Amino acid sequence: MGEFEAYCHLCGGPLYNPHTYLTDGSSKSYGITSEEATTGERRIYPREAAWLNSARVIGFLDKEICTLDKPRSFWLETGINRAFVSTLGTGGVGSYVEVTGLEHGLVLYVGRVAVHDSCYILLKEALLHVKVLWGVEGDINLDVIAACMVSLSDDVYGLALYTTLDVGGVEEFRGLHGWDGNCTSEAWYLTDFLRPCEGVTEYVAHPPRVGAAEQQALLETRKWSWRDVRRFGWSPMDFGRAYKLQRQHERRIRGHRPPIELLPTELLVQILCHLPKQDVVNLRVASRVTAHIALPQEFWKARFPLDAPYLWELHLEMESLEQRRPSPDWRQMYQDLIISTPKTAPFRGLRNRKRVWKTVMEVAEESWMGEIFEREEPGCYLKNAAGYHCGPDAPSWIEVS
Repeated sequence: MGEFEAYCHLCGGPLYNPHTYLTDGSSKSYGITSEEATTGERRIYPREAAWLNSARVIGFLDKEICTLDKPRSFWLETGINRAFVSTLGTGGVGSYVEVTGLEHGLVLYVGRVAVHDSCYILLKEALLHVKVLWGVEGDINLDVIAACMVSLSDDVYGLALYTTLDVGGVEEFRGLHGWDGNCTSEAWYLTDFLRPCEGVTEYVAHPPRVGAAEQQALLETRKWSWRDVRRFGWSPMDFGRAYKLQRQHERRIRGHRPPIELLPTELLVQILCHLPKQDVVNLRVASRVTAHIALPQEFWKARFPLDAPYLWELHLEMESLEQRRPSPDWRQMYQDLIISTPKTAPFRGLRNRKRVWKTVMEVAEESWMGEIFEREEPGCYLKNAAGYHCGPDAPSWIEVS
């Protein structure tokens, strides 16, 4: 069943822990010590990948499910019409998930996808984040989420085994007979990302502090440079394009001063604090006044909730950190935790969390877009979902007793 092995549709990882044998003294752990010496990284321990063993199935009703006794009792959540999220189950090297309460596993036919329980929890966090970010009212229909998830799956001989999303390179380790990644340098793809990350917790407890010389340097006026662009995570291509637009604009309206440049510096800083980061670089490149503003520590602190809502270890301690003296160097922390996350073992969880967060945010944004379309014109997003994936006569929860 190697070529028919199913993987999580949110993180791309296997639905089981492939490194359960990596305990000290195990006969199968022979050679792991030499691998650690070769890669320079320690092995992943079973507890760090135990989350892979808990999975759920998201999909639509079909006739098979409707023939089960009390089918509603086997699902964690149900949509308004046809969608469901199953109770916890376990996967393996195969195309099905053993769901708690069912005698037989749920085969992952097209119309059903498997996700890790941790990934589903992170998806719900992303859905809430997009809801607040976009200012949308009400809740999202599970039918829309299921339609989005299923539409992003592939079709391998009638089975939904992989996602078509970019999962950060993890697809390279899908082997014929299970996971092909090693247990050291490639183990970060399988590290538990939901629990507090050991490396981040220690970093937040002892963050870098702003010294007197650095504090004075931050107060000095400085222009936006190539180094700053790289530091904040923007590419030289974006900088060059924005600079070209700026020069074209200056030639057209030479001598005209934009109204935004008449605002006080303090107000301009507050505007920059609440803009998406791409808009920040565009504004600073397009405006001489904003380009000369020395970005204070307040700006870098404000970036964390916008650019890294997944850093809950830091968000919980932000206020207490501000009360300590000397103050934290938020700019350096942004560089360390967001721009260039350390690749050492204690930070594996954070590195994997950033990777999965990017994927679940794509699903969350697509799902909310579908929900908005459905509210404006019912059926425009879901009209083909149940029919295509479950057949034209697909049942609904109203028909299930």
